[in-house]
Amino acid sequence: MEQNKSTRDHILLTICRKGCFQDITIPLYNLEDHRVNRMVQFGGTVFFETDDFSSRLGGVLPKTLTFCFAQPNTIFKEIFHSSFEKIKVYTLKLVAVNGEPIYRLDELITGIPTWIKQKYFTVDYINHANEPILEKSYLSVAQDRYKANVAYDTTLELPKIWIWNAVKLQWEEKLI
Repeated sequence: MEQNKSTRDHILLTICRKGCFQDITIPLYNLEDHRVNRMVQFGGTVFFETDDFSSRLGGVLPKTLTFCFAQPNTIFKEIFHSSFEKIKVYTLKLVAVNGEPIYRLDELITGIPTWIKQKYFTVDYINHANEPILEKSYLSVAQDRYKANVAYDTTLELPKIWIWNAVKLQWEEKLI
């Protein structure tokens, strides 16, 4: 309850431990600041920066640029994608395109028009290839780096950005 009332980035709690009162400062963590709120659909694949939940499932750090296949005819079909018990696990980390490092979604968005014009490009990625060790828990057993040659297919949907509208509680699309 105290967390919801706070206007600061921390709260002060007074606890009683072994008969002594102690003041403890606890930092607040706003989940809304750490969720997926933008995605890019490009070549039958969805790219996004991981949130806490998908990071935990995939064994990657939060805000890792990852991707999953959204359509069966993706141009990234040469890339292996993990799936356990009918759940997509985001184990792929995008590293570079044509040798240029890609760390954030904005860099990907900026590069897409150039790669479409080139038609052929190379993608560098890391496959964390997680394996389930306990129910709903995954262990990263590999971090192999791979390259894949990609040919853009002009018959696919145009690339778009999906942006979460927190007021309307729906995804809105914008063409790149």
